[in-house]
Amino acid sequence: MRRYIYSVLALVLLTNVGPRPGYAALPPPNHLDQALAALAAENGSIEFTDWSLLKQYEGVSSLTSAGPEAPRMRFFASLDQDQTAFSAYDIAYAATHAKNWSWDSTDLVWEAAAVGVAAPPTQVLRFRSDFNFAPVVAHFRQRGFTQGSYHGVPVYSHPMGLAADWALTTGFSTYNTAVLASRHLLVLSLSLSAVHATLDVLRGARPSFAGDPAIDAAATGLGTTASSVIFTGTQACRIFSPRLVLGPAATSAAIAALRHKYAVDNVHRYDALAIGYRDQGARPLGYMVLRYANRAVALADLPIRRSIAQSGISPLIDEPYSHLFTLEQAVVAGNAVVLTMQPVSGRPQVFVDMVATGDLAFAWRPCG
Repeated sequence: MRRYIYSVLALVLLTNVGPRPGYAALPPPNHLDQALAALAAENGSIEFTDWSLLKQYEGVSSLTSAGPEAPRMRFFASLDQDQTAFSAYDIAYAATHAKNWSWDSTDLVWEAAAVGVAAPPTQVLRFRSDFNFAPVVAHFRQRGFTQGSYHGVPVYSHPMGLAADWALTTGFSTYNTAVLASRHLLVLSLSLSAVHATLDVLRGARPSFAGDPAIDAAATGLGTTASSVIFTGTQACRIFSPRLVLGPAATSAAIAALRHKYAVDNVHRYDALAIGYRDQGARPLGYMVLRYANRAVALADLPIRRSIAQSGISPLIDEPYSHLFTLEQAVVAGNAVVLTMQPVSGRPQVFVDMVATGDLAFAWRPCG
Protein backbone atom coordinates (compact mmCIF):
# COMPACT_ATOMS: atom_id res chain seq x y z
CA MET A 1 0.00 0.00 0.00
CA ARG A 2 1.35 3.34 -0.98
CA ARG A 3 1.92 5.56 2.00
CA TYR A 4 0.61 9.08 2.30
CA ILE A 5 3.11 11.89 2.16
CA TYR A 6 3.03 13.67 5.48
CA SER A 7 2.34 17.37 5.25
CA VAL A 8 2.24 19.72 8.20
CA LEU A 9 -1.25 20.70 9.12
CA ALA A 10 -1.89 23.91 10.94
CA LEU A 11 -5.55 24.36 11.68
CA VAL A 12 -7.67 25.05 14.74
CA LEU A 13 -10.54 26.63 16.80
CA LEU A 14 -11.94 27.42 20.31
CA THR A 15 -14.35 29.31 22.67
CA ASN A 16 -15.33 31.64 25.56
CA VAL A 17 -15.50 30.76 29.21
CA GLY A 18 -17.16 33.49 31.25
CA PRO A 19 -17.30 37.24 30.95
CA ARG A 20 -15.05 38.31 33.82
CA PRO A 21 -11.73 39.88 32.72
CA GLY A 22 -8.69 38.61 34.62
CA TYR A 23 -6.34 35.70 34.08
CA ALA A 24 -8.17 33.10 36.17
CA ALA A 25 -7.14 29.44 36.13
CA LEU A 26 -8.16 27.36 33.15
CA PRO A 27 -11.24 25.21 33.82
CA PRO A 28 -10.48 21.85 35.42
CA PRO A 29 -12.26 19.37 33.06
CA ASN A 30 -10.39 17.41 30.41
CA HIS A 31 -7.45 18.88 28.56
CA LEU A 32 -9.29 19.32 25.26
CA ASP A 33 -11.93 21.41 27.06
CA GLN A 34 -9.13 23.58 28.45
CA ALA A 35 -7.63 24.02 25.00
CA LEU A 36 -11.00 24.98 23.48
CA ALA A 37 -11.38 27.64 26.16
CA ALA A 38 -7.99 29.15 25.35
CA LEU A 39 -8.20 30.07 21.65
CA ALA A 40 -10.18 32.68 19.76
CA ALA A 41 -13.51 31.65 18.27
CA GLU A 42 -12.90 33.37 14.92
CA ASN A 43 -10.30 30.77 13.99
CA GLY A 44 -11.54 28.00 11.71
CA SER A 45 -9.99 24.95 13.32
CA ILE A 46 -7.97 23.69 16.25
CA GLU A 47 -5.29 21.03 16.49
CA PHE A 48 -4.79 19.45 19.91
CA THR A 49 -2.31 17.05 21.50
CA ASP A 50 -2.46 15.67 25.03
CA TRP A 51 1.23 15.10 25.78
CA SER A 52 0.53 13.75 29.26
CA LEU A 53 -1.65 11.02 27.74
CA LEU A 54 0.88 10.16 25.03
CA LYS A 55 3.59 9.77 27.67
CA GLN A 56 1.23 7.59 29.68
CA TYR A 57 0.60 5.38 26.63
CA GLU A 58 4.36 4.96 26.16
CA GLY A 59 5.00 4.28 29.86
CA VAL A 60 7.15 7.40 30.37
CA SER A 61 4.88 9.69 32.37
CA SER A 62 7.79 11.18 34.35
CA LEU A 63 9.80 12.06 31.22
CA THR A 64 10.88 15.74 30.96
CA SER A 65 13.48 17.73 29.06
CA ALA A 66 15.71 17.61 32.13
CA GLY A 67 16.15 13.86 31.70
CA PRO A 68 18.55 11.88 29.50
CA GLU A 69 18.36 12.42 25.76
CA ALA A 70 17.95 8.79 24.66
CA PRO A 71 14.54 8.15 26.34
CA ARG A 72 13.23 11.45 24.96
CA MET A 73 14.32 10.57 21.44
CA ARG A 74 12.64 7.15 21.76
CA PHE A 75 9.45 8.88 22.86
CA PHE A 76 9.54 11.31 19.94
CA ALA A 77 10.20 8.40 17.57
CA SER A 78 6.97 6.78 18.83
CA LEU A 79 5.04 9.62 17.16
CA ASP A 80 5.75 8.01 13.80
CA GLN A 81 4.99 4.50 15.02
CA ASP A 82 2.29 3.57 17.51
CA GLN A 83 1.34 7.18 18.34
CA THR A 84 0.97 10.47 16.47
CA ALA A 85 0.26 14.15 17.05
CA PHE A 86 -1.89 16.57 15.07
CA SER A 87 -0.12 19.43 16.85
CA ALA A 88 3.58 19.10 17.74
CA TYR A 89 5.11 22.56 17.89
CA ASP A 90 8.79 21.74 18.40
CA ILE A 91 8.95 18.25 16.90
CA ALA A 92 11.02 19.29 13.87
CA TYR A 93 13.72 20.45 16.29
CA ALA A 94 13.30 17.72 18.91
CA ALA A 95 17.01 16.83 19.00
CA THR A 96 18.11 20.36 19.93
CA HIS A 97 15.07 22.25 21.22
CA ALA A 98 15.61 21.55 24.91
CA LYS A 99 19.24 22.60 24.65
CA ASN A 100 18.36 25.82 22.82
CA TRP A 101 15.20 26.84 24.69
CA SER A 102 15.22 24.94 28.02
CA TRP A 103 12.03 23.02 27.23
CA ASP A 104 10.54 20.53 24.80
CA SER A 105 7.24 18.70 24.36
CA THR A 106 8.00 16.31 27.22
CA ASP A 107 7.47 19.29 29.56
CA LEU A 108 3.94 19.89 28.26
CA VAL A 109 0.62 18.71 29.63
CA TRP A 110 -1.09 19.65 26.36
CA GLU A 111 -0.78 21.94 23.38
CA ALA A 112 -3.20 23.41 20.90
CA ALA A 113 -2.83 25.37 17.68
CA ALA A 114 -5.47 27.63 16.18
CA VAL A 115 -5.62 28.61 12.52
CA GLY A 116 -7.91 31.05 10.78
CA VAL A 117 -8.14 32.16 7.19
CA ALA A 118 -6.37 35.51 7.50
CA ALA A 119 -3.86 35.03 10.31
CA PRO A 120 -0.82 32.82 11.05
CA PRO A 121 -1.30 29.90 13.45
CA THR A 122 -1.32 30.60 17.18
CA GLN A 123 -0.04 28.02 19.67
CA VAL A 124 -1.00 27.66 23.32
CA LEU A 125 1.34 25.41 25.30
CA ARG A 126 0.34 24.19 28.76
CA PHE A 127 3.39 23.17 30.82
CA ARG A 128 3.54 20.90 33.84
CA SER A 129 2.83 22.67 37.12
CA ASP A 130 6.40 22.53 38.45
CA PHE A 131 8.02 23.87 35.28
CA ASN A 132 10.46 26.77 35.80
CA PHE A 133 10.00 29.50 33.19
CA ALA A 134 13.02 31.56 34.31
CA PRO A 135 15.52 29.87 31.93
CA VAL A 136 13.06 30.32 29.03
CA VAL A 137 12.69 34.03 29.74
CA ALA A 138 16.48 34.32 30.03
CA HIS A 139 16.81 33.03 26.45
CA PHE A 140 14.50 35.77 25.18
CA ARG A 141 16.53 38.45 26.94
CA GLN A 142 19.89 37.06 25.85
CA ARG A 143 18.73 36.88 22.22
CA GLY A 144 17.57 40.46 21.93
CA PHE A 145 13.82 40.02 22.23
CA THR A 146 11.97 43.20 23.20
CA GLN A 147 9.78 42.85 26.28
CA GLY A 148 6.35 44.38 26.00
CA SER A 149 3.24 43.97 28.13
CA TYR A 150 -0.39 43.26 27.32
CA HIS A 151 -2.83 43.63 30.20
CA GLY A 152 -0.09 42.71 32.64
CA VAL A 153 1.29 39.75 30.69
CA PRO A 154 4.91 39.98 29.46
CA VAL A 155 5.22 39.48 25.71
CA TYR A 156 8.63 38.92 24.10
CA SER A 157 9.00 39.92 20.45
CA HIS A 158 11.80 39.78 17.88
CA PRO A 159 11.99 41.02 14.27
CA MET A 160 11.51 38.21 11.77
CA GLY A 161 14.79 36.89 10.34
CA LEU A 162 17.05 33.87 9.99
CA ALA A 163 20.45 35.46 10.66
CA ALA A 164 20.70 34.37 14.30
CA ASP A 165 21.88 30.81 14.98
CA TRP A 166 18.82 30.09 17.15
CA ALA A 167 16.43 31.14 14.36
CA LEU A 168 17.10 27.93 12.43
CA THR A 169 16.24 25.70 15.38
CA THR A 170 12.84 27.00 16.41
CA GLY A 171 9.35 27.53 15.01
CA PHE A 172 8.44 30.93 13.62
CA SER A 173 5.76 31.40 16.30
CA THR A 174 8.52 31.99 18.86
CA TYR A 175 9.02 35.50 17.44
CA ASN A 176 6.07 36.68 19.57
CA THR A 177 5.71 34.79 22.85
CA ALA A 178 3.57 35.65 25.87
CA VAL A 179 4.61 34.08 29.17
CA LEU A 180 1.84 33.35 31.68
CA ALA A 181 3.97 31.60 34.29
CA SER A 182 1.22 31.59 36.93
CA ARG A 183 -1.00 29.65 34.53
CA HIS A 184 1.87 27.48 33.22
CA LEU A 185 1.26 28.73 29.67
CA LEU A 186 3.12 30.07 26.66
CA VAL A 187 1.15 31.74 23.86
CA LEU A 188 3.09 31.98 20.58
CA SER A 189 2.44 33.33 17.09
CA LEU A 190 4.22 34.98 14.20
CA SER A 191 1.46 37.60 14.54
CA LEU A 192 1.62 39.82 17.62
CA SER A 193 -2.05 40.70 17.21
CA ALA A 194 -2.92 36.98 17.29
CA VAL A 195 -1.06 36.65 20.60
CA HIS A 196 -3.03 39.62 21.95
CA ALA A 197 -6.30 38.05 20.73
CA THR A 198 -5.52 34.84 22.61
CA LEU A 199 -4.64 36.77 25.75
CA ASP A 200 -8.01 38.49 25.43
CA VAL A 201 -9.66 35.05 25.35
CA LEU A 202 -7.75 33.96 28.44
CA ARG A 203 -8.86 37.05 30.38
CA GLY A 204 -12.49 36.58 29.36
CA ALA A 205 -12.67 39.60 27.04
CA ARG A 206 -13.05 37.70 23.76
CA PRO A 207 -15.09 34.62 22.77
CA SER A 208 -13.36 31.26 22.66
CA PHE A 209 -14.31 28.09 20.81
CA ALA A 210 -15.56 26.56 24.05
CA GLY A 211 -18.76 28.60 23.73
CA ASP A 212 -19.62 27.31 20.25
CA PRO A 213 -22.31 24.63 20.73
CA ALA A 214 -21.34 22.74 17.56
CA ILE A 215 -17.64 22.67 18.42
CA ASP A 216 -18.39 21.69 22.00
CA ALA A 217 -20.66 18.85 20.84
CA ALA A 218 -18.07 17.59 18.35
CA ALA A 219 -15.39 17.61 21.05
CA THR A 220 -17.71 15.77 23.43
CA GLY A 221 -18.34 13.18 20.74
CA LEU A 222 -14.63 12.43 20.52
CA GLY A 223 -14.43 11.52 24.19
CA THR A 224 -10.93 11.06 25.56
CA THR A 225 -8.49 11.99 22.83
CA ALA A 226 -4.71 11.74 22.66
CA SER A 227 -4.60 14.04 19.65
CA SER A 228 -7.29 15.55 17.46
CA VAL A 229 -8.36 18.32 15.14
CA ILE A 230 -11.73 20.07 15.07
CA PHE A 231 -13.09 22.18 12.21
CA THR A 232 -16.04 24.47 11.79
CA GLY A 233 -18.24 23.36 8.93
CA THR A 234 -17.07 26.33 6.86
CA GLN A 235 -13.41 25.48 7.41
CA ALA A 236 -14.06 21.83 6.56
CA CYS A 237 -15.39 22.98 3.18
CA ARG A 238 -12.13 24.81 2.53
CA ILE A 239 -9.99 21.80 3.48
CA PHE A 240 -11.97 18.79 2.22
CA SER A 241 -13.45 19.02 -1.26
CA PRO A 242 -13.17 17.49 -4.74
CA ARG A 243 -11.53 20.67 -5.99
CA LEU A 244 -8.63 20.48 -3.55
CA VAL A 245 -8.08 16.74 -4.01
CA LEU A 246 -7.98 17.15 -7.80
CA GLY A 247 -5.51 20.05 -7.65
CA PRO A 248 -4.45 21.21 -11.15
CA ALA A 249 -6.82 18.65 -12.66
CA ALA A 250 -9.85 20.35 -11.10
CA THR A 251 -11.90 21.02 -14.21
CA SER A 252 -15.63 21.55 -13.87
CA ALA A 253 -16.28 18.12 -15.36
CA ALA A 254 -13.81 16.38 -13.03
CA ILE A 255 -15.29 18.10 -9.98
CA ALA A 256 -18.82 17.15 -11.06
CA ALA A 257 -17.76 13.53 -11.55
CA LEU A 258 -16.30 13.32 -8.03
CA ARG A 259 -19.32 15.03 -6.52
CA HIS A 260 -21.51 12.41 -8.17
CA LYS A 261 -19.26 9.47 -7.24
CA TYR A 262 -19.17 10.44 -3.56
CA ALA A 263 -22.80 11.61 -3.36
CA VAL A 264 -21.85 15.10 -2.21
CA ASP A 265 -25.21 16.49 -3.32
CA ASN A 266 -27.08 13.74 -1.46
CA VAL A 267 -25.69 14.53 1.99
CA HIS A 268 -26.26 17.49 4.26
CA ARG A 269 -24.11 20.22 5.72
CA TYR A 270 -22.71 19.53 9.16
CA ASP A 271 -21.67 22.41 11.40
CA ALA A 272 -18.54 20.88 12.95
CA LEU A 273 -16.13 18.05 12.17
CA ALA A 274 -13.81 16.41 14.72
CA ILE A 275 -11.17 13.76 14.08
CA GLY A 276 -8.99 12.20 16.76
CA TYR A 277 -7.65 9.01 18.22
CA ARG A 278 -6.92 7.27 21.48
CA ASP A 279 -5.42 3.96 22.54
CA GLN A 280 -8.02 1.39 23.48
CA GLY A 281 -6.94 -2.03 24.62
CA ALA A 282 -3.35 -1.30 23.51
CA ARG A 283 -4.45 -0.45 19.96
CA PRO A 284 -5.09 2.96 18.41
CA LEU A 285 -8.65 3.74 17.37
CA GLY A 286 -9.61 6.75 15.28
CA TYR A 287 -12.87 8.63 15.77
CA MET A 288 -14.65 11.01 13.42
CA VAL A 289 -17.59 13.10 14.59
CA LEU A 290 -19.79 15.01 12.11
CA ARG A 291 -22.11 17.21 14.14
CA TYR A 292 -25.35 18.32 12.46
CA ALA A 293 -28.00 20.86 13.36
CA ASN A 294 -30.48 18.07 14.11
CA ARG A 295 -30.65 14.29 14.47
CA ALA A 296 -32.84 13.75 11.40
CA VAL A 297 -30.17 14.87 8.92
CA ALA A 298 -27.53 12.87 10.79
CA LEU A 299 -29.68 9.74 10.40
CA ALA A 300 -30.23 10.52 6.71
CA ASP A 301 -26.48 10.90 6.07
CA LEU A 302 -25.33 7.88 8.05
CA PRO A 303 -25.82 5.18 5.33
CA ILE A 304 -23.97 7.20 2.66
CA ARG A 305 -21.02 8.15 4.84
CA ARG A 306 -20.78 4.64 6.27
CA SER A 307 -20.78 3.10 2.79
CA ILE A 308 -17.98 5.35 1.50
CA ALA A 309 -15.81 4.80 4.58
CA GLN A 310 -16.40 1.06 4.50
CA SER A 311 -16.12 0.22 0.80
CA GLY A 312 -15.33 3.43 -1.07
CA ILE A 313 -12.19 4.25 -3.02
CA SER A 314 -9.80 7.01 -1.96
CA PRO A 315 -9.91 9.72 -4.66
CA LEU A 316 -6.31 10.63 -3.88
CA ILE A 317 -4.51 7.30 -4.10
CA ASP A 318 -7.18 5.31 -5.99
CA GLU A 319 -7.19 2.49 -3.44
CA PRO A 320 -9.98 1.30 -1.13
CA TYR A 321 -10.25 3.12 2.16
CA SER A 322 -10.27 -0.37 3.67
CA HIS A 323 -6.54 -0.55 2.84
CA LEU A 324 -6.04 2.34 5.24
CA PHE A 325 -8.49 1.60 8.04
CA THR A 326 -11.18 -0.82 9.10
CA LEU A 327 -14.50 0.82 9.85
CA GLU A 328 -15.45 -0.76 13.17
CA GLN A 329 -18.64 1.17 13.83
CA ALA A 330 -20.80 3.90 12.31
CA VAL A 331 -23.64 5.24 14.45
CA VAL A 332 -25.69 8.33 15.14
CA ALA A 333 -25.22 9.70 18.64
CA GLY A 334 -27.40 12.69 19.43
CA ASN A 335 -27.08 15.00 16.42
CA ALA A 336 -23.80 13.49 15.21
CA VAL A 337 -22.57 10.75 12.91
CA VAL A 338 -19.72 9.00 14.70
CA LEU A 339 -17.31 6.71 12.84
CA THR A 340 -14.85 4.45 14.66
CA MET A 341 -11.82 3.37 12.62
CA GLN A 342 -8.85 1.10 13.27
CA PRO A 343 -5.74 1.78 11.16
CA VAL A 344 -4.74 -1.28 9.15
CA SER A 345 -1.06 -0.53 9.73
CA GLY A 346 -1.54 -0.02 13.47
CA ARG A 347 -0.20 3.51 13.00
CA PRO A 348 -2.60 6.36 13.85
CA GLN A 349 -0.44 8.62 11.68
CA VAL A 350 -2.74 7.58 8.83
CA PHE A 351 -5.46 9.86 10.24
CA VAL A 352 -3.11 12.86 10.34
CA ASP A 353 -2.02 12.12 6.77
CA MET A 354 -5.58 11.83 5.50
CA VAL A 355 -6.48 15.19 7.05
CA ALA A 356 -3.30 16.83 5.77
CA THR A 357 -3.93 15.67 2.21
CA GLY A 358 -7.69 16.29 2.28
CA ASP A 359 -8.43 12.63 1.55
CA LEU A 360 -11.70 12.35 3.47
CA ALA A 361 -14.33 11.81 0.78
CA PHE A 362 -16.65 10.27 3.36
CA ALA A 363 -16.66 13.67 5.14
CA TRP A 364 -17.23 15.91 2.11
CA ARG A 365 -20.23 18.20 2.44
CA PRO A 366 -22.17 20.60 0.21
CA CYS A 367 -20.73 24.11 0.57
CA GLY A 368 -22.49 27.40 0.03
